[in-house]
Amino acid sequence: MGRKKDRGNEKLWMTELFALARCLLVLPPAKTVDHRPSPIQDVCMKPGFGAFLCFLLFSSSLATAQLPTEPLQGYIYVEPFEIRKEFAFRLNVLPDWQARAAESLDVAAQETLLKQITAQLGEACPLVVDGRQAEFDFSMIRFVQVNLDLGVVKDTRPSIPVGEAMIAAVFTTPRDAYPAELTLKWNFFPQPDLIIPVHFVAKEGRGSYAVTKDAREHSWLVPRDETPGLVPVPVPVSVALAPRLLIPVWSLVLLGLALIAGAVGRFAKGGGQVVAGLFAGVLLVAAVATWGWGGFSIREPGSEVPTVREDQAAEIVNALLLNIYHAFDHRDESKVYDVLDASVNGPLLERVYIDVLRGLQFEDGDGPRVKVTHLDLRQTHPEPLDGEEGFRCDTEWVAVGNVVHWGHSHTRLNKYHAWLTIKPVDGTWKVTNLEIVEEGRI
Repeated sequence: MGRKKDRGNEKLWMTELFALARCLLVLPPAKTVDHRPSPIQDVCMKPGFGAFLCFLLFSSSLATAQLPTEPLQGYIYVEPFEIRKEFAFRLNVLPDWQARAAESLDVAAQETLLKQITAQLGEACPLVVDGRQAEFDFSMIRFVQVNLDLGVVKDTRPSIPVGEAMIAAVFTTPRDAYPAELTLKWNFFPQPDLIIPVHFVAKEGRGSYAVTKDAREHSWLVPRDETPGLVPVPVPVSVALAPRLLIPVWSLVLLGLALIAGAVGRFAKGGGQVVAGLFAGVLLVAAVATWGWGGFSIREPGSEVPTVREDQAAEIVNALLLNIYHAFDHRDESKVYDVLDASVNGPLLERVYIDVLRGLQFEDGDGPRVKVTHLDLRQTHPEPLDGEEGFRCDTEWVAVGNVVHWGHSHTRLNKYHAWLTIKPVDGTWKVTNLEIVEEGRI
């Protein structure tokens, strides 16, 4: 009897293992002796089980988030100054579209459907960031296709079969620094038995979770990382020690008023002379007290204009360019301008903003922005300005950046050749003019 029982258990486990193999190979489920699905078959037949099993086996060694190959997947991307919620799902996962696989969507139907789905996705995945509910703004939604080499690309077909239709959407919220903890509550279950893979992605780590109706809430401790800031811009010694002549504007104005008050007092009679004299004295004291405040400095007449060596120019240009690109890590436009102002002189701000932003846009401009991670300075040949401090520099550089979305990472290399005019403004180097000679993608 014992051997028969062991053989029975062995046969049962072999049946279950065979059912699991059939599920993973996407074969029709085998039937057990009593013609009812076994417990393992019942789980395996649920939508999304393949992805769930994969990240149970490999989540500890995930190098990147997974491409959206399941009926529905979610992504939470954590960047220094932004958090993104991204969704990717097949249209036929929605109950209303499961029986319409033979139909196609023309351009008008695509636009109408995307507007309807955008409203549903707005509350699909509330996210609590460091104990506070985060407010997300809609960024983009589109029909997409999965390409193993290019990742998720826009589906531009004028007519898309419903059975092939896949939709991806992005929602964003700006941040001032890296968060410490995220708590996700998933509310979007177009099918009650779906197992939905959700991937959290940050610079220093990743995590994946299986979301179900019974386990819809998950928390993730974000790996600690420093929020990036501006690179210090060096000031060459020759410029720092350049002879300067101070022009104390306020002191000169007060001194002039004191002289006028004294002159008026000479012609006054009686007590008027005393009042005018006291007023002139007060103005004279104020002129001395404000010496050096509210004025400006100029190069001493006859002194030589300091020159900038090539190695000094390379340090200055490299730091300024890195800080310019760093400004675009922010997503709020006013914040971008504030950070740009540290490296670019006022009249040039708008043009630099437009030119740099154009080079960092990914695809058609409504997706995530390319983040520059490295700068390869190929050439810096400085030339002194005629009678002015600063220099004009013939510069070539390559900006290396990447963008990660929907489980795929893209690398972008942009090459530039430009003349940069750089001058000291308010005690620091700033770009005062930019002439782009050539630009292109490598």
